[in-house]
Amino acid sequence: MLWYNGLKIVERKKLMLNKKNKLKRFIACCLTAVIFGTLSHVQNVSADTKTNDDLLISQSSDTTENSVELIDADSKGVLDKIDGTHQIENTKVTEKTQARMDQLAKVLLQFYGVTSVQYAMMDHGEYVLNGQAGYSNVEAKKAPTEDTLYGVASVSKMYVTAAVMILEQQGKLDIDTPVYKYVPEFTMQDERYKDITVRMLLNHTSGLLGSTFHNSMLLGDRDLELKGSLLEALSKQRLSSNPGELPVYCNDGFSLAEIVVEKVSGMSYTEFLHTYITGPIGANNTYTPADSFNLAKMCNIYNSGKRMRPEILTSIGAGGIISTAKDLCKFGQLFTEQNVGILSKDSINCMQSKQYLDKLWFEDDDNLFSFGLGWDSVQ
Repeated sequence: MLWYNGLKIVERKKLMLNKKNKLKRFIACCLTAVIFGTLSHVQNVSADTKTNDDLLISQSSDTTENSVELIDADSKGVLDKIDGTHQIENTKVTEKTQARMDQLAKVLLQFYGVTSVQYAMMDHGEYVLNGQAGYSNVEAKKAPTEDTLYGVASVSKMYVTAAVMILEQQGKLDIDTPVYKYVPEFTMQDERYKDITVRMLLNHTSGLLGSTFHNSMLLGDRDLELKGSLLEALSKQRLSSNPGELPVYCNDGFSLAEIVVEKVSGMSYTEFLHTYITGPIGANNTYTPADSFNLAKMCNIYNSGKRMRPEILTSIGAGGIISTAKDLCKFGQLFTEQNVGILSKDSINCMQSKQYLDKLWFEDDDNLFSFGLGWDSVQ
């Protein structure tokens, strides 16, 4: 799921893998046509993503009865601008494709309380769609730019998963080793915690209770004390199930994985991220709350029409990355044939493996979430 300001924006329902080429272009809505917005009230937007020979994303709602396909296989034209606050820059798309994207942006703006939209798409290493709509500052009627920053929320889980896999590639950890061996400070009121492995943190089967976000959802503040409070909170908790037994969505697993990365690498998570991921791929507009970026670059958020201070989630591994649509496209290449070697094929395949099939009672096609490592769905 993609969140901003604690509100659901895009629900990634299913990840369709092409049998001949599992990752021909991109694998998830957030990494193909990346769409961000800010909401003034809670609404749901569903997006089904298919990675097939024809790349498409569909959007529909009970309210608007719209069905919008974003990209077809014949996208070869060049269009520059749409009137008003909606703009597409340097795109290689057909008129039909542009109209679809325009329609989806208008649906988000008109029917879901979204104040701004930022989107991008890459195909074989080149941007084919890049644009914005709405206002990042409603009062000043200021449109967002391609450099406007948004919180990417749970997409952040893919960053910490990639970081863990890089450390395994370096021979510094084994994802099937118990977490407490890497983080001695990690204890619980339940001896079963010693059976929790790093893999279980990434596939939601740790048995941890869920989300420990005490003092981590902040407005205009970057207090990074969450790690200490997380370990303290976990030390007073018991498990909800045997480790490795039951897949249940769990933010704390990824917050704990962030701490594993720091302990094993000897670096801060932010430093590791920039050294081994964002730096090498040139994602220079990707930040964490530990970075000293200008908060004024973030899109304004609104609650019941009132502008609020920038929202910062200091649980970086679970949801604290701040980025742009274009940078997320660059990150998405790590999982495609455009991969520049940061992740090995073995790591990519491991992340895409059907982790959920090893657990209790679930059938292959009978799940809301079909967890891989980091991925919500690898079906």
